[in-house]
Amino acid sequence: MRFTARVQQRWADMDVQGHVNNVVIADYLQQARSQFMEAGGATTSQMLADGVVVVHHRIIHRRALDYRGEVEIELWVAQLGGARIRIDYRIMQDSQEAVLASTVVCPFDFDAQVPRRLLAAERDWFEMHRDAKLGIRCLDRVELRGRGLPYLVEPRWSDADRYGHVNNVRTLDYVMQARIVTTTEIDPSMARMGTGDGDELRWLIARQDIDYMAQLSVRPEPYLVLTAPIRVGTSSVVLGTEIIDRASGAILVTARAVLVCAETDGVKRALPDSARQSLSELLVGD
Repeated sequence: MRFTARVQQRWADMDVQGHVNNVVIADYLQQARSQFMEAGGATTSQMLADGVVVVHHRIIHRRALDYRGEVEIELWVAQLGGARIRIDYRIMQDSQEAVLASTVVCPFDFDAQVPRRLLAAERDWFEMHRDAKLGIRCLDRVELRGRGLPYLVEPRWSDADRYGHVNNVRTLDYVMQARIVTTTEIDPSMARMGTGDGDELRWLIARQDIDYMAQLSVRPEPYLVLTAPIRVGTSSVVLGTEIIDRASGAILVTARAVLVCAETDGVKRALPDSARQSLSELLVGD
C-alpha cells in the first residue's frame, strides 16, 4: 500500500529560472516522509521525534516543477532491514512524471550516537506500505583525494534541525552553492541566470545523489567543499563533491550531480566549446 502526502508550496520555493529549485524538492520529500511517519500513530511519530537520520538520497528530475500551491507525493517502503528503511517517491504534475527519488533512513540513538534497530510496532507500519523498489542506479562515485575547486561554506544558525545538526536538505544547499560558484569559475559560460553574464543559457540538475557519512554541526568555522568534473558528456557534466572538515580532514558528505546545459526554453543543447574544454582539463578520475 502506498501513501500519498500533500505538501504546501511556498512562493520562495521558486528559483531565478522560474521553477522549483532542486534543493527545495528534497525538502518536499522530507516533508512527505515526515507526514508518512506521523500518520503511523504514536510509535512512528515517537521514532521521528527521538531521531531519524538520512543515509543517502537518489533524486531524478524528469521535468521542472511549477508553483501550484500544493504538490502531491506518492511514497512507499521499497526495502526494509533491521535498522534501515528505503523509501521511494514519485511526484507527478500535469499527468507527467516530474521526480523519482529514493531515500535510505535509519532510526538513531543520539545519546549513544549509533543507529538502533527497528521496534516491532515500527516494522509493522512500514511493512503495511511495502511495494516494489524503483530502478534507480547509483551514480558512480570518484574519490577526489583533495582534487577539485575549493569553496568555503559558512553554516547558518537556521541550518540546524530539531536534532541539533545541519539538516540533510541544508547540506544540499552547501553542495549547490559550491557547484554554482566553482563551475562559474571554471568557465564564464556556466554563469547562472540572474548573475549578470548568465542569461543566455540554462543549467539544470537532472540527477543528484548524496551520501551522508557524518553529521555536520552549526559552528563558526566554515566547511571545505571540493567540486570537480568527473565525467563530461555532449550536453551535460557529472560533478563530484565532497564536504570536508578542515581540521581533521574527514570527509563528511559526498555527492554527485548531473548538470545539463539547455537553451532559455529548457531544451537541451551541447555544452559551449569553452566550457567543454575547461571541464575536460579539470577532469578527475580514479
